[in-house]
Amino acid sequence: MNKDDLIKIVLSKADDSLKAANFLYNQKLFGSSISESYYAMYYLAQSCLYSIDITFKTHSAVISAFSKNFVKEGLISLQSGRRLSKAFEERIKSDYEFTHQPTKEKANDLLNYASELSIEVKKLLLKS
Repeated sequence: MNKDDLIKIVLSKADDSLKAANFLYNQKLFGSSISESYYAMYYLAQSCLYSIDITFKTHSAVISAFSKNFVKEGLISLQSGRRLSKAFEERIKSDYEFTHQPTKEKANDLLNYASELSIEVKKLLLKS
């Protein structure tokens, strides 16, 4: 599979996760919405890395490389880079800290962050 096709597939996965996050949010399943919002952002970061022929197996490595190669280089906003790291922390809390109660506000924030990152990444990667 060529690089452009792979990027399109991963961007599609990001879109699917964002749609799922929105659906789950509307069902008041805020923890699951947070998780899907994070995964949308994670797939967006992966698609950027694929564009420069970099792959990693761990989430922390993807986030670190995304920050180094796209945020610090000014291709993606610093705010979006920070939001990806924050989303990762929130996903861990929502998925694994069973006493943690995800809030509607936090789920809404992450949905917005994922949507904004999607616009930024697609503008960068899908230039004609």
